Amino acid sequence: MEFSALMPVLIPAGLGTAAYLAKRFWDRQALERFGHDLPSHHYFSWRAWQHREKAGGFRVDLRDVRPGRLGGNRFGSAAPAATGGAGASAPRPPGMEVWPAAVDALVAGFAPAMALAQIDPRVVEAVDFAFREDIAEFGHLQELVRSAKALDPEAYAGWFERLKGYVGEVVAADILARQGFEVELADVPNQPGWDLLVEGQPFNVKITDDPDRILEHFAEYPDIPVITSPEVAAELPPELQDHVLALEGLEADQIAELTQETLDGIEGLDIGPSFPVVTAALSALREIRLLALGQTDLGTSLRNAALDIAGTGIGGWVGAELGAAVGTAILPGLGTVVGAILAGVAGSVMGRAITNDIKLAAFRKALEEYQEQYARFHKTATEEHNLLVARVVRTIDIHRAELLAEIQAIRRRHEEAARQARNRFWDVAQDLGKRLPELLLRAEAELAEEQQRVLAELPRSPIWRRILWPSADDLRYRAVELWFTRQRQELRRMASEFSKNLDKLTPEAMLAEARKYLSGKIFDSAALKEAVDRVVSEYN
Repeated sequence: MEFSALMPVLIPAGLGTAAYLAKRFWDRQALERFGHDLPSHHYFSWRAWQHREKAGGFRVDLRDVRPGRLGGNRFGSAAPAATGGAGASAPRPPGMEVWPAAVDALVAGFAPAMALAQIDPRVVEAVDFAFREDIAEFGHLQELVRSAKALDPEAYAGWFERLKGYVGEVVAADILARQGFEVELADVPNQPGWDLLVEGQPFNVKITDDPDRILEHFAEYPDIPVITSPEVAAELPPELQDHVLALEGLEADQIAELTQETLDGIEGLDIGPSFPVVTAALSALREIRLLALGQTDLGTSLRNAALDIAGTGIGGWVGAELGAAVGTAILPGLGTVVGAILAGVAGSVMGRAITNDIKLAAFRKALEEYQEQYARFHKTATEEHNLLVARVVRTIDIHRAELLAEIQAIRRRHEEAARQARNRFWDVAQDLGKRLPELLLRAEAELAEEQQRVLAELPRSPIWRRILWPSADDLRYRAVELWFTRQRQELRRMASEFSKNLDKLTPEAMLAEARKYLSGKIFDSAALKEAVDRVVSEYN
């Protein structure tokens, strides 16, 4: 077949393809240039978008209209929670009469606890390692520290400097162990050349501000690396950096401060008798008030106050001594203080309880006589009371039955009203679902009419100009036309999809589908607005 014979077919096909591609190109140009001036995809009305500042159109909001919220306090019933009567007072807890004794014991234990807070167990371990003294009892440790502090200043400075080095070794071992390394201290404090075995490798620990001390070590032991602070390590020559392990927390000033605080805490930890200030003050105030009211005499007041103070003070002291002894046997230092505080509190409370028993002996005798008379009266009163209670119970039963009957009637009326409200709501929701495809198509028809009105008001060029080289007015016209086309297609799509399974949907599923299609969209259709408003109004 000759080429000329194909021309009648090829020319129209080519022109059609060129026209299609030109149309696609100018459509993209129209949307890129004027798309930002068009309504968003939520709008299904040009007029509503133009009057958006004046709340044009209506936004469908069915998000809170959910089946799960129908019930409970919305369409059901709930009984009010019972509350206690006004003016009710809680009973006074037992044992309040001995709380001042406990406070006195805690006050007495405050100073030892503060001293204990200064004691670092690593320094205690270094003392045990360095001096090989018997410090199984805390008193022996205190005696060792006090004996050292009694030395002349020069001797004490040497003793302290030696201890500081051993504290540095223990602190370094603790830091490395917490980092996951296996660390062992030397068996003896004067081990030549090294102080720690880290993963089996020997290391020397230097707690110093003087790099020369580390250089002296390497001069004698060139194969044993050194552990020191980062500041000192930075001052060493570059060729030694691979033989130095720098650890934060090994600064000489920091180790010296840690050591000194622990020694001060060991020396200052003292557990001895303490005057019960709180008990004495409260006891004196109580007796003065009773004297002023004429409810006691001076001799009885002095006797009671003396018993309170003696019971609390002596009981607390004895308890603290026993607790300290037991705590020291279990864990010297921490066990000493904890045992003294806990046993001191228990001793103070027990001592106060014993003196209270002495003071209350006469009261108990009078109480026994009162209880005998009360038992006789109680027997008679109980018989009268039982007769009265029987009459009251009968009256209450009658009124209770009447009240329950009225409550049941109110509940039935309430449940019936709730059932009717639910039925009305689902009828309206189902009506919306069944009419929704029709309403969406009606909204599409209204949008088509609006498209004609809007496009008729926009200027356009002659058709040859629109095809070959559209003007800005032509691109604006095409952008608006594309927006209307897209929104009308969306309305037809929603109507088609919603109507597919309409007969198979329950009212709940129908409402959920309507909420999915409509929520957040803005329409200007009076019929659709009326149907949605009916659902929202019936729900509220």
